[in-house]
Amino acid sequence: MAEVPGTTTIADRVIVRLAEQAAAEASRDGRTGDRPKTRAHADVAGQRARVQVETSTYWPEPVATAGARIAERVRHDLAVLAQVRADHVEVKVVTVLPPSAPIARSIR
Repeated sequence: MAEVPGTTTIADRVIVRLAEQAAAEASRDGRTGDRPKTRAHADVAGQRARVQVETSTYWPEPVATAGARIAERVRHDLAVLAQVRADHVEVKVVTVLPPSAPIARSIR
């Protein structure tokens, strides 16, 4: 009889760090330079989570647009990297930064 494979348990703090990294990358939206300061909190139960993120975005993008993009990136990264479903992602934009750094785009 074949053995049943084990399970991997990911600590809640890892989920928080993954959410912070995803939100910071999404906040930058291709801009170069320092990443915006981002904080997260996650309530994790098994393979599901509720996540709250505080981050910054850049002028002139509407806050609602940035928030939706950041929430989707957090959901995606948690699902792909940790196999955790984020049932709810709340994004709070605490700072709107000036458009200081140009957006880095690849040439196609």
